[in-house]
Amino acid sequence: MTVSKWLTFGHVLFSEVRHEITRAKPLAGPSILVIDGLGNDDWSFYAAETYPEASVYNLSPRAPLPAELQISPSGMPLSPANHHQVQYKSPKSKFPFDTRSFDVVVYRFPTAAPEGHYRNILSESRRVLRVGGYIELSILDSDLNNLGNLGRRAIRRLKEDIRFKTPDTSFTSTPDLVVRLLGRIGFSDIKAAHVGLPVASSVARCGSQKLTSIHDTGKKRESRSLADMIGDNSPLADQNITKIISRVGRWWYTRCYELAAGTSPRDKHDVLLLRQQGPKFPRWHLSAPLRPSTTIKLSFGASMTGSELIGKQLLDIVLDNKGNRVLLQEPNMATYIINTRRLATPIYPHDANTITSLLDIHPNRPAENECAESQPLQIFEAGTGMGSLTLHLAKAIHAANPPLEPLLRQALCEASLETPTSDQPLRPLLQTELAEMLQTYRDDRHAVIHTLDNRPEHSRQAYTLLRNFRRAQYLCSVDFHVGTIKEFLSARLQELDGQPFLSRAILDIPATFRHADTVIDALLPNGLLIIFVPSISQVAEFQKWVGDNRQPVRCEKVLELPVSTSADGTHDGGGGRPWDVKTVTPREDSLGDGQPVQIMRPKVGDRVRELKQ
Repeated sequence: MTVSKWLTFGHVLFSEVRHEITRAKPLAGPSILVIDGLGNDDWSFYAAETYPEASVYNLSPRAPLPAELQISPSGMPLSPANHHQVQYKSPKSKFPFDTRSFDVVVYRFPTAAPEGHYRNILSESRRVLRVGGYIELSILDSDLNNLGNLGRRAIRRLKEDIRFKTPDTSFTSTPDLVVRLLGRIGFSDIKAAHVGLPVASSVARCGSQKLTSIHDTGKKRESRSLADMIGDNSPLADQNITKIISRVGRWWYTRCYELAAGTSPRDKHDVLLLRQQGPKFPRWHLSAPLRPSTTIKLSFGASMTGSELIGKQLLDIVLDNKGNRVLLQEPNMATYIINTRRLATPIYPHDANTITSLLDIHPNRPAENECAESQPLQIFEAGTGMGSLTLHLAKAIHAANPPLEPLLRQALCEASLETPTSDQPLRPLLQTELAEMLQTYRDDRHAVIHTLDNRPEHSRQAYTLLRNFRRAQYLCSVDFHVGTIKEFLSARLQELDGQPFLSRAILDIPATFRHADTVIDALLPNGLLIIFVPSISQVAEFQKWVGDNRQPVRCEKVLELPVSTSADGTHDGGGGRPWDVKTVTPREDSLGDGQPVQIMRPKVGDRVRELKQ
């Protein structure tokens, strides 16, 4: 409450009506209507206590307590006498008040919602306001300033989750949208003030941390209010104020936006990471996509059904059929891959991250540089396996493709697969209208992954892996093919009159040199080829094939995974241990016979270049 008052410059109400309220008589005081998007009643209680002359009405999704429960055991009322709770279930409904009933309407922290919800609440507010009345709004913008890469990615993911749950949610700036609606509805003399609000505290300096630690040793830590800190002129005052305000700001942001998506109740097709607490130690289980009839087998002879988890929130604790506590969590991508059953050994997440980084993928977003890039970015992966690398690649190019319609995404989560053919990628069985919608989406993609395996069961498992992760979020960025490299690429090259079309290619197959010629033919100039093999001798074998056949490629780097390194030149710290693999011809005066030999050794230290004058 102190932070709220601080943000409104020391006032509970900040419009001119606050002067009229303080001069009003107790029984003839004005009426205040509060609509609080945070979902609690604290601020309306505070307003009622601050302005005892006014009647405060709070619109809340909760019904008011019965009269017999409105008195605490000590005999004191649970709410001020001038406070009235009124149930309001839907922002699309009319307010349960007569026209021109209030002197001021306070609309605090509207949550993420469609534009129609905001329009209805503002229209109803104008209807119930008396002539000359005021509306006060406290709006938290969904976009944050001074974000890094992780922050921008988190906000983008949050908006995608909100869009999936409520497709008609407005993603324009909430303050700008509300101001525009106020003008259309008929409000005038609109005044606005922008206040910066931290949602993350700064990292304390080492010296400050040590000083605080010594100062607090052997002494009970004192609890100080924000008001005390504002009056403090010590060097750490700003840091302490920021810490408290950022904690409140973070909670406000969670209530306004994150609860609209990330912590929404678990629904069908969600995958959960379940932490089951046993008698002595916990066990972890990755659930199948939730369906009411799904049975999830746990440890210690216990199990649960999908119906017990659907509708729960993340971090909720439920009991299995043996009485063990089970914590609900959302798996990250690495946890999801490692805990998924598989038919083939995966490229583990740390290696997949390194490979994705080495590919140096920079796709353009939709409507960005369209003239310079008429063809989509196309990446080829041979050796789909379980789909671990495929999922990482799909995530890397996801921003280049248009949003997936929620109706189509929902259908993809439920559809089974058609029987694969050599000339068509794996396709889900969809109704005609949805199949046409999917084909239109495929035609509009700006980046695509072509992943191929000669075993149908591997391709089907990889398809399932991507479909089940975050409700098919990255599925449509990938085409799954079954067959041989030569069949697939030769057919594509023939369609394009021999023109190369691949920007990147990854070969995770045995005897890579036997299949690489067609891949190299399909690579664009300056294209990048990565081979992923289990032994250094296979790298040397591939390099020898390149030299013997005069292939138009050169070896840029050889890395041993997963040891990380950082060096100069092409060894750019992307991960892995660099090796020196090359073919040399010994000098005539050496012990060699003059025949080419191969050198295979890990690089040690920085490269040294001898300069001759």
